[in-house]
Amino acid sequence: MYDRDIDAVMSRTKGRPIPSGRIAPGEALGFGIVLAAGSVILMGLAVNLVAASLLALTIGFYVFVYTIWLKRRTPQNIVIGGHPGRFRR
Repeated sequence: MYDRDIDAVMSRTKGRPIPSGRIAPGEALGFGIVLAAGSVILMGLAVNLVAASLLALTIGFYVFVYTIWLKRRTPQNIVIGGHPGRFRR
């Protein structure tokens, strides 16, 4: 939802479901929330609560710190935004 304005004008991203109108922004947000919550719950049940907590932390960091706060404000967003990905590997 936060990037739909720039996704619509970039050739690399204009064909994605939200900018192309194939899915409503609210539906995409709901789907993302369900997937994130489901993955944390599944990891907690299948692995352990420490791993699930780390996964929840990385998801929260990516959404709130990188996407909402840093992505459009600093050229360091790529470096900072890469940190959650390195914890999930």
